[in-house]
Amino acid sequence: MESNVDSHRLKICKRYFWTDSSVVISWLHADPRKYRQYVGFRVGEILSKTQVDEWRWIASKLNVADAATKWGSGPNLDPDNQWFKGPEFLYLPESEWPSRKLNLPEPTEEVKKVCVHREIDQPLIPYTTFSQFDKLVKHIAYLFHFYHRCRTKNRTESTILSVSLEQKDFESAEVSLWKMVQEQEFGDELMILRKNMYLPFEKRKRLLRSSPILKLNPILDPEGILRAESRIGSDALYYPYNFRNPIILPKSHHVTELLLMKYHQRFGHANSQTVLNEIQQKFYVQNLRTLVKSVVRKCMWCRVYRAKPASCTKNGPATSPPNSSILVKRGRSNVKRWVCLFTCLTVRAIHLEVAHSLSTESCIRAIRRFVAKRGPPQHIFSDNGTNFRGAANELAMQMKAINKEAARTFTNAETEWHFNPPSTPHMGGVWERKVRSVKDAFKVVAPRNRLDDEELLTFLAEVEIIVNSHPLTFVPLDSPNDPVLTPNCFLLMTSSGSCAPKVEIGSTSNLKANWRTMEEILNQFWKRWIEGYLPTIARRTKWYHDVRPLQEGDLVVIVDETVRNGWLRGRVSRSYPGSDGQVRRVDVETSSGVLQRGVAKVALLDLDVTGKTY
Repeated sequence: MESNVDSHRLKICKRYFWTDSSVVISWLHADPRKYRQYVGFRVGEILSKTQVDEWRWIASKLNVADAATKWGSGPNLDPDNQWFKGPEFLYLPESEWPSRKLNLPEPTEEVKKVCVHREIDQPLIPYTTFSQFDKLVKHIAYLFHFYHRCRTKNRTESTILSVSLEQKDFESAEVSLWKMVQEQEFGDELMILRKNMYLPFEKRKRLLRSSPILKLNPILDPEGILRAESRIGSDALYYPYNFRNPIILPKSHHVTELLLMKYHQRFGHANSQTVLNEIQQKFYVQNLRTLVKSVVRKCMWCRVYRAKPASCTKNGPATSPPNSSILVKRGRSNVKRWVCLFTCLTVRAIHLEVAHSLSTESCIRAIRRFVAKRGPPQHIFSDNGTNFRGAANELAMQMKAINKEAARTFTNAETEWHFNPPSTPHMGGVWERKVRSVKDAFKVVAPRNRLDDEELLTFLAEVEIIVNSHPLTFVPLDSPNDPVLTPNCFLLMTSSGSCAPKVEIGSTSNLKANWRTMEEILNQFWKRWIEGYLPTIARRTKWYHDVRPLQEGDLVVIVDETVRNGWLRGRVSRSYPGSDGQVRRVDVETSSGVLQRGVAKVALLDLDVTGKTY
């Protein structure tokens, strides 16, 4: 065709191609790539030399190309025949030519058959229908329990239908749950890492730069779980494997949200820092701090029990008497119980004991139980309560009587009891804050109905482990090298007491080396306490300026918020300077007797004894 156009003397401006095959017209108007090789190649070749708009359809009776083969016994060689002149409609205007538009469906002949393989990973259980993480794991554990029972050799109907779950069922359920979540969110990364396991180092592929876990240096553990490789070496055996290589979880997944809600409920809905610290001991989740805050906002318990009433400007504030005791059941009656809180001023650990009354004897028994469990303290600081004063007086009598057994029961010979002045709660801010933490945790742990003595002891033990799991310092999330310190690190050697460091004890010759390893762990805890926590509590938060200390003979006014228009005046009879020379408590001689107060509750009058100002 191109050679005829080029060799012709007349300039050809427009071309027409005629065919009586409607199938060919349909092939030309369709995509040639979806047909088999023979048809697709020839259609592509035709379209490379012609245009689709140049092709027209003609009926078979008007097709003069069939005159030599179809119509008659042979071709008519008369010069006036259509074989030489062409069809008659070519001598008419183009508008009267056969229509070029055909409403034909695409032909199914010669269509290439393509097999598409697509894997759809459907979970065994629809996890989006669960609202609690423990229930989801339990349902998956039942499936693995049935699977393990069916694979046993000596299986019977009773063993297969047994519903008592075992530890390996829960472990298999959690492993499968982590793998399912990672397969859905990090499928490309898992495929590359699995292929690299069987390739030499030179042929291994790298993760894409767009991967969200590229900077975590992900690895696969023997179970096939995706973990983040930290800078802590494998020789640091006192760090758990989950802390050295935490499990990577996506931030926007339903299972991750259920896991965060579980930790939030487990640690009493109270401290988000505790949830952050405990989660990063085992998992790595991006934007963890923001996710924990969103879980707190979605928690229905927090929304109900932490709701605040709307502000009201017309009515006064509603007041209610303080509830300092706990009612427990004893038979058909209710009796009161009190909680005695002991806290360490160094590591902020707490210990809770139940006191059956506010008497001196009950306080002494609580202290004896504390000393028997935790050991005798060197100093005891407390409020100026009558029960504490009675306990201190009896303790002094026991010491004077040189009753060594009783003295050993209470404390040792170096113990000194310190009392805060009356009306100075700021001097006991350490245990006052712990009292609030215990109350908040007790609201979550304890049910709404009345308890008995045994249930009260159980709930107090749970409250104690929750409060002792609070982090002492800020929880960093940018690949921390060491776990955050908590009081449980010094009591149980772990942040939450869930799993203590494993130190294998071999023969007698290795006992000394194992003892040194444990000493090294404790020394590291104390080193981190000195470097990370001590500077935070040594920083002064108020009372920055130096003032003249109160001296004997100064005229003062005692501040008492409980007495209206009560301005009790007096004279300082004795001051108690501390080790730094600062006076923090004084004895004031008033008309009603000698009162001991903190200097924050005493106002100095700028008057001398003669009444002149200075």
